Amino acid sequence: MADKIVLFDYGGVLGYDHLIEKEELLAYTLGLTQAELNNRISEKSTIGKAFRENKVTEIEFWRSVSQNDKINEKFARELTSMWMDTYCLNETMMEFLQLLRKVAKVGVLTNIDIGRSELLEKILDSNTNLDYYFPSYVFGFSKDTPQLWELVNEKLFQQNHNLDIIYIDDRAEHVLSAESIGWKGVRYYNFVQ
Repeated sequence: MADKIVLFDYGGVLGYDHLIEKEELLAYTLGLTQAELNNRISEKSTIGKAFRENKVTEIEFWRSVSQNDKINEKFARELTSMWMDTYCLNETMMEFLQLLRKVAKVGVLTNIDIGRSELLEKILDSNTNLDYYFPSYVFGFSKDTPQLWELVNEKLFQQNHNLDIIYIDDRAEHVLSAESIGWKGVRYYNFVQ
C-alpha cells in the first residue's frame, strides 16, 4: 500500500491572502496604490517571480517594487514583514491538516521568498506541525515552471518509491502542474467544498 502525502499551498488555501487593510498599509508605505502594489509583488510579475526563485535579494526586490534606490536592509526587512501580514493562517484548514496527519504525511509547497518563508515557518510551527515544507526559493524555481515540480517530486521519491501524493491549491494552473507529474490535484475554493 502506498504512503499518502498531502501538500497544501499557503496563500489562498492554508492561509487567507490579500487582507485589504494590510495591503493598503503596505501600499501607502511605498507610495503606491493597492493595485500597483499587487501588480508589482505578484508572482506573475518579473521581479515577484525572481524574488520567489531566490534570484534577487530582498533589497533589490523592494527597490524595484518601490522604484526607490534608497531602501536599506532594515527597511526592506520591515516591508517583508508587512507583506507577510497581508496573509493570515486559516485556522480551520490548519486543524484539518492536523487531522490528516493521522492517515497521511502533510506539508506545504508554496511560492515564497526567503524572508517571508522564515516568518511562515514560525506561523505554521513547521517543525512541529508539518512533515514537509517546500518553499520555492530553496529550489530556485516557482510553481509556474516544471522544474520546481520535478525537483520536489524527486525529493519525495528519494525517501520512498511507493507514494500517493495529493496537492491542494487555489490556482487551476498549479493543480494541473501537479497532475502532470502524476500527483492528484485538488482545486481549493473553500473549506466546505
